[in-house]
Amino acid sequence: MCVILIKQAGKLLTPHFYDMVKASTINNPHGSGFMWWQKDQGIYLSKGYWPATRNALAADIENLDIKLDDVLVVHSRIATSGKKDVENMHPFVVTENKDEKNMECTYTEEPCLAHNGVISEFSKDGPHSDTYLFTSFLAKHKILKSLKSINWLSEHIGANKLAIINPKMGLIRLGKWEKDEGYWVSNTYYKWAIASIKSNVPINELDYETYD
Repeated sequence: MCVILIKQAGKLLTPHFYDMVKASTINNPHGSGFMWWQKDQGIYLSKGYWPATRNALAADIENLDIKLDDVLVVHSRIATSGKKDVENMHPFVVTENKDEKNMECTYTEEPCLAHNGVISEFSKDGPHSDTYLFTSFLAKHKILKSLKSINWLSEHIGANKLAIINPKMGLIRLGKWEKDEGYWVSNTYYKWAIASIKSNVPINELDYETYD
């Protein structure tokens, strides 16, 4: 199961959050990314991190100098549909512009989204994941552009969990979430790996797979 980690406004980043980030890549080896939002600004999005570069992921987040009231969303993927490639990594820019949507690193004023779960209506054979196709649907119908349409979406996602940042509305969480030391998390299946991360003990399972 994918995992989403959220540093919400009003919460400082701590060393534990960086341990969470690194640990989540172990259970979810098919790529990681993050989105960062400061109030009254656009969203900085970066992805393309594999388990072998988990330290670079944590370092890139640390180098952002994230403030108390900033929002940070980190996603690590385990594939259920679509290719195991950067294009299918989260978060996604929710846009009809495919060039922007497929960029590894970008600054955007469009809504962005990370997803945990399976959206069966969009889970098809082919190169693109259910979330990739779902975000295309959201962009086409402008569903993340108003609170009314977001409220409609919240009633139709079932057991799925969505972390949305709309630059004009801020962070929006849909679905049932848990907490780990005050941070919002979509699940805590990464917790078993935190002890190994803290002690720098190598973990062999799912760790350094290579994909075409």
